[in-house]
Amino acid sequence: MINLTEVNLDLETTLCIVGAMKEMANIDNELHDSEKQIIDGFVKELENEYGDVGTLPSSLNLSLMDTPEKQMLLLQCVTYVALADEKVAEEERNLLNTYIRSFSLDVTPQDLIQGIGRLVLSRYRGITLFADKAIELGKTFGLSEEQVNSIITE
Repeated sequence: MINLTEVNLDLETTLCIVGAMKEMANIDNELHDSEKQIIDGFVKELENEYGDVGTLPSSLNLSLMDTPEKQMLLLQCVTYVALADEKVAEEERNLLNTYIRSFSLDVTPQDLIQGIGRLVLSRYRGITLFADKAIELGKTFGLSEEQVNSIITE
């Protein structure tokens, strides 16, 4: 499962997050393979834990996101999907803003994108052989070369 923010969730709440991830993946009327892989991996882990999860609810019940931690997890998961193709389209940014407004959180889409970027780049910590590629990837997240270097050399 995408372990960005540790939160205890029940199946219904987790399925709401999956629904939001699918909404993000389809917001541009195009489901990319990388987006599908992220969502399928998330669902597979759910099925490992809960068994067959059946079909997703047809509408999102955002009232299930009743704590800032759950809300942030949903935002992180949908941002992760938005970044799957290494760019965030205007429709995706607008959907992020819609979720942010509905939760009344003090965060921006760019904050979320950079946060996910830092998480992804931290996996390259200590590997300097691919520093140029990490810097290039970091720029897609809106991070500067200095920020990327600090993440991969910490």
